[in-house]
Amino acid sequence: MKIDLRKLFKITKFGTGGGSYDGTAWWNWEKPVVNPDDLLADPLAALGFSPIVRALQIVSNDLSRVPIRIEKKVSNKRYEICEDYPEYEEILNETANTFYSAYEFKAWLTRSMMLWGNAFALISRWGDEVRELIPVRPWDMTMLPDPKGGWYYRSGEYGDIAPRDIIHLRMPTYGRMLWGDSPITLGRKSISLGLEQENAGRSAFAMPGLGKIAIT
Repeated sequence: MKIDLRKLFKITKFGTGGGSYDGTAWWNWEKPVVNPDDLLADPLAALGFSPIVRALQIVSNDLSRVPIRIEKKVSNKRYEICEDYPEYEEILNETANTFYSAYEFKAWLTRSMMLWGNAFALISRWGDEVRELIPVRPWDMTMLPDPKGGWYYRSGEYGDIAPRDIIHLRMPTYGRMLWGDSPITLGRKSISLGLEQENAGRSAFAMPGLGKIAIT
């Protein structure tokens, strides 16, 4: 039986379709802006600072070029390359889903981690066969304890998700053990200072009567 998780979980907060899934909402996100100057509430505000954008591009482009190989554990300290799942190799290194190449998808996951501290991909299966990885909004995810002492994920787009159905990549954490900390929020004072220096320079350059230098 063919199962498409994007159609199984039909409710979504953002995107087209007036709140109902229309087949395009997951890749047509529009994130609500909380405060364009508040890096703690909205790490995307850091994208107005060009060194941050450049760092995101360099790191994500380099990491996404690295091929991922599947290994199996054969002893306590030894792993061997596993060739039993060629479809996984295709998803991880060639085509992650209908709209993303594996390169683009790994770059997006890396940028999400660097901005938000966490990155998520929903595992879409047809029966027991993994068919594609679907990106999940990192700003719209939480981890909650279950009554049995475990954890599960909750997405505003897909509802409750079992750990086996999601890939969770995270940055180093300094508080919550299972939740990565955003480098943007950790270094927000330095980033804010850089943004203020840029704004101050722009204001000074635009000041009437200030001598201008033309560089040709």
